[in-house]
Amino acid sequence: MAFCHRYSIVEYRGTKSGRHCGYCSKSGGKFNAGMWAHSLDCRDYQSLINRGWRRSGQYCYKPSMDVTCCPLYGIRCHAESFKPSKSQKKVVKRMRQFLTNGGQKDIDDWKAACEKKNNHNPPEEENDEDQMTLASDQKPTNSEVKPPVDGNPTQNSETEQKSKVPRKGNGPDPTKPPPKKAKQLRLERKLQKAQEKVNTSNDTNNRKPKHNAEKTLEELLPHLNVPENAKHRLELRLVACQDREEFDKSRKESYELYKKYQMAIHKDHPSDCPEKQWSRFLLESPLNCDERLFKPGLGSFHNQYWLDDKLIAVGVMDILTNYVSSVYLYYDPDYGFLSLGVYSALSELVMTKRFHALCPNITHYCMGYFNQQCTKMKYKSKFRGSELLCPETYTWVPVEKCIPALEKNKYCRLNVLNGGSPDAEDEDGKWETLDEVLCLYRRVPYNYKDYQHHKYIERRMDDLCPPSAEETAEKLRREDERIRQYATMAGKSAKRILLFRSEADDYY
Repeated sequence: MAFCHRYSIVEYRGTKSGRHCGYCSKSGGKFNAGMWAHSLDCRDYQSLINRGWRRSGQYCYKPSMDVTCCPLYGIRCHAESFKPSKSQKKVVKRMRQFLTNGGQKDIDDWKAACEKKNNHNPPEEENDEDQMTLASDQKPTNSEVKPPVDGNPTQNSETEQKSKVPRKGNGPDPTKPPPKKAKQLRLERKLQKAQEKVNTSNDTNNRKPKHNAEKTLEELLPHLNVPENAKHRLELRLVACQDREEFDKSRKESYELYKKYQMAIHKDHPSDCPEKQWSRFLLESPLNCDERLFKPGLGSFHNQYWLDDKLIAVGVMDILTNYVSSVYLYYDPDYGFLSLGVYSALSELVMTKRFHALCPNITHYCMGYFNQQCTKMKYKSKFRGSELLCPETYTWVPVEKCIPALEKNKYCRLNVLNGGSPDAEDEDGKWETLDEVLCLYRRVPYNYKDYQHHKYIERRMDDLCPPSAEETAEKLRREDERIRQYATMAGKSAKRILLFRSEADDYY
């Protein structure tokens, strides 16, 4: 199949139901469709993402949104319009402080906090700093004010002043200034207002525009702008999964980090995370590498975070024709206090912006799936400029418009929240005829109509004991149903992707 390097080749596995859900731990509540990707062009995989598909290794899957227990909505963020929030800036600041002054004590404190959490200890009271701040801000009550001591000169002077105050009807009060005429008061108020206008205009002219003082995300990230006299150094290395010679240099460290992460965060047993599983899940990729547009090119990569020559995090990602797509992140649990999940997303957003400068078509950063009921996913909705994928029309809708509806219902038609019609249909998934669907049969590409002719008509003529016409018609009906299901889920990309077919497919 030497010609096939130009094509995407997939093997549709149909829909699977009643599986265990990893989000709500419900047994039998997970429903999705799946297909095995032997090879995928980056443009074709991007089209599948726009229809709700994601990959895990070479296996691609799509949740059956209207029936699954935890609907998963595709989420993406426009890199150019993204602005970090206050909490995201705090994550960056924490990283900068650690690189500048951090030491082993930070790590030890984090471990101690994790141990307390695992032991179900009650949360600690406010820290000393907060208590000091609150104490300094409180005003003393009447009971806290000490009475004056006898012989206090201040007390005596106040008593003397009270004795000097004349009684009513004995003339002007000597303790008050002489009264002014109304005309003089009006003039003073007018001059005061005029002076206030002058002061306001001067302040406006002297004040610098706010946007000039704000730093960009590139300027904030400490691994791009290393602080002076920093105790630590954070370095990012982008390694292509296809470049096995380069990847093998850090293969051992990367796998050991994955194993440590799975055991600490997901409570896996060591036997549950062998190296073969890690390789199949995060190293093997169906994406075809393409370096013609820019360096490092399109394909699958491991974005490695090295702290003083120690690997502390790995972000698995795909660079596509329009997207930088996050696949998975695993990190050293000892450095959990650095919020590496948020920090890696911010650094990959900056990477997306840099790729956009080299290739203007790359505009969005995809963060996988989003589920409002899943606590671990809620941070994704905090990225400004994010959008969710409507599961019925496959259009993108701003996330802030979706959250209120998703808090009430797990499954929603999102396009109506952005002014779309409730009657809008999925035009990309509509097929009047399946003749344009591409198939790969006996190493030869056919359109679906020619494939049926070669497989059922010609073979029936060549067989010594051919099936009856009724049997052939039934097989054609079943295959039509399966191919239509695949084409509806894949959309018009089924005109480019080769759907692998074999003799065994007669039994589907």
